[in-house]
Amino acid sequence: MGPKDLRTPEQATADARAARKPLVLVYVVEDDLRSRLLLQALADPAVGDDVLKAVVLARAPWAKDAEDAKRWKVSQPGTLVLLDPTAPEPALIKVVKLAPAAALRKELEAAIKQVK
Repeated sequence: MGPKDLRTPEQATADARAARKPLVLVYVVEDDLRSRLLLQALADPAVGDDVLKAVVLARAPWAKDAEDAKRWKVSQPGTLVLLDPTAPEPALIKVVKLAPAAALRKELEAAIKQVK
């Protein structure tokens, strides 16, 4: 379920930086409804392959006490963190909670415009 090309955060950060594409951390956990709904929304045709190819997706396992989750203020699974990887340290663009596919598309398009 969800996009097929989810990488590790470390690999995705390097790939996003090299390609000058937004880095999208997908915070999910197994057997969680919000996580499943987010992955389904990302796989929805309304998001579009064109948008998904213009970003680099990484599956970031969510844990309440994880340093990265605290850093980006991710309080629950089923959350996207949109980052600009072109800076020495990735810069936060936006944190997106579970949303319909059309809304996810708009958020991803905005992040693409910001990084280019």
